[in-house]
Amino acid sequence: MKNGLRRFLGAGLLSVGAAAAHGQTCGEWIITDKPVHEGAEVFPVLIAPLAPDSAVAVREVALGGGSGLLRMHWDGQFWTAVGVEPLGFSAAWDVRALHANSLTDLWVAGLLQIDNFHGVPFLAHFDGQDWETHEGFLFEDPNPQAGDPIRTAEASEIVFIGPNDIWALGAGESPEKTVSCPVASHWDGSDLDESMPQIQPVFGRINYFEAGSGIATDDVWIVGDGRNVTTTFRLLTYHWDGASWTPRTSWTQLPGSNSLQDGLRDVVAVGPDDVWAVGDKLILEGGTTRSVSLYLHWDGSGWHEVAGPDIGPLTSVAAVNANDLWASCGFGEFGGRLAHWDGTSWTEVPSAPIAGATHIGLTNLAADAGGGVWTVGYWAIYDGQGGWTVFENIIEHLSPGCDGDLDADGDVDLTDLSLMLSMFGSCEGEESYNASADLDGSGCVELVDLSALLASFGG
Repeated sequence: MKNGLRRFLGAGLLSVGAAAAHGQTCGEWIITDKPVHEGAEVFPVLIAPLAPDSAVAVREVALGGGSGLLRMHWDGQFWTAVGVEPLGFSAAWDVRALHANSLTDLWVAGLLQIDNFHGVPFLAHFDGQDWETHEGFLFEDPNPQAGDPIRTAEASEIVFIGPNDIWALGAGESPEKTVSCPVASHWDGSDLDESMPQIQPVFGRINYFEAGSGIATDDVWIVGDGRNVTTTFRLLTYHWDGASWTPRTSWTQLPGSNSLQDGLRDVVAVGPDDVWAVGDKLILEGGTTRSVSLYLHWDGSGWHEVAGPDIGPLTSVAAVNANDLWASCGFGEFGGRLAHWDGTSWTEVPSAPIAGATHIGLTNLAADAGGGVWTVGYWAIYDGQGGWTVFENIIEHLSPGCDGDLDADGDVDLTDLSLMLSMFGSCEGEESYNASADLDGSGCVELVDLSALLASFGG
């Protein structure tokens, strides 16, 4: 070690003193208060972060004998209900997806119920004053021999590429529920078009849409699961290349896996060769079956299973950046467990503690580029006799962590310092380099990075 670095380290460690043994708690998950509307707490069902101190949320509420959309804003400390507006549809509607570019540039999508048997996707845009709505169309069944020729459909995911390039993705099924398949509507700036090349089923009976994500006009993903009449559920992945939706049929089952069945619940695209999908697989262990976490990564040439902590069936994934991803389990019996990707590995991270809770489920994750992450869910207390003594909705928030929390355990301590020193002086392309220690993104682990880590000690 060079003398200058040795002197720097000595001064830095002396300055943090005894606190260095434990470090500073940072980046903790906390439960935020719910917004209040007309004197009562409301629970946002959809959240879109804009920055660590700004997010928008929506939910449907009663309005003048019908329904309206309640908008809520997070200012870094509190949620505030800021407005309720009608969407203007004559039929019943249900919002199931939200995308926000700013507080005055919002998109929502969902299901518009046109009669007792049929629904169509819709897309609506808020410009700061009013909502402009766009109705979708009935979809023809791509597998008509299996059932009725017309399907009801919904939009439960918005993939925003640009203001004139938006996908409203979701699920469709024949009215007799004999076949289901993902459906895709595309907004080109003037029309919510269903005439794009439609999605052909991989399986003969059920093809469930669970989630979608994309980064470019010719790079969008859909994931889910499906089965034939007499088979178990298997993986479902489709890719839009700008011309067609192509199923990755070689990935209907995990290669070399001992899973009895498997499925994907969420997906997030970070780059063309960096896509994560999460879900669960059913395995036989000791004569009994159980569902375990499934982490899949697309590297540009294929999907690969990545090792990670088993925190139960994964239901959501969100990305701050390529080296900062979160996954959650929405099933309460697994205790509100979270997993974090630091660019190298997945590790388990505790969510906000809730005294007395027997069940905590974290159902939906959302992240902003500044490091803020949100999840909504619930906590409950089981009475042991088939009922619940408490069942409450929750909103959890993670503000950006401290610089230097290299092991993502919520503090900066001697373990992080040891990791930093093991990488010190390395640059991109070298074996000892890790982007998590390159705090200023310069491409090398240098004194400025070490200084930032040391500054996070104490507190």
